Amino acid sequence: MVTPTTAPVPSTAAADLLYNAERLDEAVNSSSQTYTDRLGIPRLTLTGAIARISGYNNRGSWASSTAYAVTDIALNSGTWYICVVAHTSAASFSTDSASKWRVYQGVIAADLSSTSDAGKGSGQIGYTSSLSYLPGTVGYALTNGWLLNVTDTRFAGGAKGDGVTDDSAAMAAAHATGAVIYYPPGRYKFSPTITIPSGGIVGAGPLLTTLYSADTTSANLLKFTGALGSYSSIPVFHGFTIEGNPSKTTGAGIQVFPASGETSYADFRNIHTLSCPIGIDFVAASLWKIIGCDFLSYSVAGIQVANTNSADSGDSVVSDCVFNNPFTTGSGIWQKSSGGLKIIGNKFLGGARGYTMALEGSTSVLIISGNSFENMAQQDIVLAQTTGGTAFVNVCITGNEFSVGGIAIATDATSFLSEVNISANQINMGAVGSNPCISLATVTDFHIDGNLIKGNGGSGSSAISIVSCVNGKIGTNTYANLPNPLSITSSPTVSVCLDTQSGTGATASSGWSAYGALYLSPATTITFSRAFLVTPSVGDVSINPTGANGELGAIVVSVSKTQLVVRIVSAVNSIAAAFRWSVGGTL
Repeated sequence: MVTPTTAPVPSTAAADLLYNAERLDEAVNSSSQTYTDRLGIPRLTLTGAIARISGYNNRGSWASSTAYAVTDIALNSGTWYICVVAHTSAASFSTDSASKWRVYQGVIAADLSSTSDAGKGSGQIGYTSSLSYLPGTVGYALTNGWLLNVTDTRFAGGAKGDGVTDDSAAMAAAHATGAVIYYPPGRYKFSPTITIPSGGIVGAGPLLTTLYSADTTSANLLKFTGALGSYSSIPVFHGFTIEGNPSKTTGAGIQVFPASGETSYADFRNIHTLSCPIGIDFVAASLWKIIGCDFLSYSVAGIQVANTNSADSGDSVVSDCVFNNPFTTGSGIWQKSSGGLKIIGNKFLGGARGYTMALEGSTSVLIISGNSFENMAQQDIVLAQTTGGTAFVNVCITGNEFSVGGIAIATDATSFLSEVNISANQINMGAVGSNPCISLATVTDFHIDGNLIKGNGGSGSSAISIVSCVNGKIGTNTYANLPNPLSITSSPTVSVCLDTQSGTGATASSGWSAYGALYLSPATTITFSRAFLVTPSVGDVSINPTGANGELGAIVVSVSKTQLVVRIVSAVNSIAAAFRWSVGGTL
């Protein structure tokens, strides 16, 4: 082995170059974990570096006069120790133990990176909210992350969630951070109003996490005040129940009402509102969505929709929700403004109405599709305007199921509504009465087609009532058990597409009589294969002679729901005159 010099780095001495070549070979190929450079400093070999990365190197029982590297572990007197300073051991372990060894407790890199054992990984890292951690550390993320725990003691001692303790102060302190706050399973009692400037609430599920207030004033229980216009920081409300006092008559469970502008992209999923006069109240909001939520026992509305910042700004969604109301008041959804609302795949059960439009501005686009309406005390869907309302355009009501006690779909008579499509719905009038199933008044440009409408047999009940409407069309709907399927008043530009029955017939060859210079056949009766629901008009009867033996025309003697009586006019007497007939009406 060459003896190197002690010349400072870098050295050009030949002896140093040769010595370094020997050490490079040792560093790469030696099984030892360390080697000593020419200046006497211990260095890791490749083997040592791998051992360092691997976490530890088991050296067995401790021995004197032995070179130990950092992360070597050794057994001494029944206890494992890990080397923290590279060294050559003294004659006695006690000589080195204080500065070079620590008791090994089994924590290695593999333990800290574990994601399969709760006792390892992050379970081996200490944390307290009382310290200020550096950015990029786990502690910093826990303290400043997007999801904070309402039970954290730094929030006014932390919420207890025991249903007895007043958690108002802890909840307010947590939401003051602006983060999304996690509520573990529990019943969190509080007094309103808890203000949420940003972030939101995530619970463990509506059956596990309940926020409860016994308040009976008009206060809103929770109020979101953030005016967010970017999808990058959306308000989040997931997985909890907000429960009010059954005696409370005004106020919302959750109100969305920013100090200025409007709240955008709020996301509500899997939450229940119980005994809140208004479940969720959007005062100035757009582009929100409510998915898979339950609205129970509301006296005003499950969801109230408005945008006081811009009446036409909306484009929001209510989907896969349940509106279950034992009262005879309240509407599942009450819309004042905020256009572009899509209501799809929900269940509306009880209350006064399922959906109510009480328009306070001018806006457009409403889609109500694939919903089920049942047991409303009044109408299932009402389209009306109120103070400040001017016009609403583009309504599509399609593919819904109605079990009707009152009227399925109704409008007011204020001439504010146009471009309405009502199609492919199934309507079953359960209660006996004289109400129509669909009632439109002063509507412009509408189409009603492909609906299945079953009445209750009540005297005067009708499937469709049209009053003072303009430019509408009623297509071929299917009607049953309705004395008066159609009632059209003061609507001359409304057309009806009738069902048609047709066939062929022939007169008797005897019994003809003179008809001026012509001849008139005896009366011939045609019985329809299906009875019409309403007696067809004579103007909807067509008779066309098919013979070439002098037939010239026909006279309709009478038409009823079940029969047509005709006489054929011919230039030839006493023939069996053949003809084709067609009758349009409502089946």
